Amino acid sequence: MKSLSLDGLSIQVENASADMWQTLHGLNIKSLNLCIRREVKHTESLSQALSSLTQLEMFSIEVKYCSPSLWDSLHGLNIKSLSLRMSLFVVKHKESLSQSLLSLAKMETLSIRVKEDSPDLWEALHGLSIKSLSLSIEWKRNLTESLSQSLLSFTQMDTLSISVKKDSPSLWGLCMV
Repeated sequence: MKSLSLDGLSIQVENASADMWQTLHGLNIKSLNLCIRREVKHTESLSQALSSLTQLEMFSIEVKYCSPSLWDSLHGLNIKSLSLRMSLFVVKHKESLSQSLLSLAKMETLSIRVKEDSPDLWEALHGLSIKSLSLSIEWKRNLTESLSQSLLSFTQMDTLSISVKKDSPSLWGLCMV
């Protein structure tokens, strides 16, 4: 039996079942893009499927609702690039996201797109060893102290891209970091 080899796979669903995550198990793909319109369920199955993707270099996930178990499913992946697109980032998920991001030892590029910025999100990024960071924020409240502290902690970063809907003097202050 000949195995299927794809460079990338893109999946867009309302709800993902445990069976759907199992179909990903062991695929020989370099890139995976998931768009899940509702809450991500069956995260243990997702975690098992993701950890079985040994060739995976780039992972992109778009979710409306985040959960700590979703972030736990990212833990220890050998990816070089991670893209997170979130409608809502809930404060109680900061620790889980932070631990999972810090466990991505090979990650060089991080892209985050959120509808609303959150100091807790910026704190979750603190201490990452990434080379490139891209932030896109639809609605900003206060891009100051917590983001500034995270940016200062990125000792390996050589590329920073920030996109916001409205200009802000506090944003220009971040560029002086």
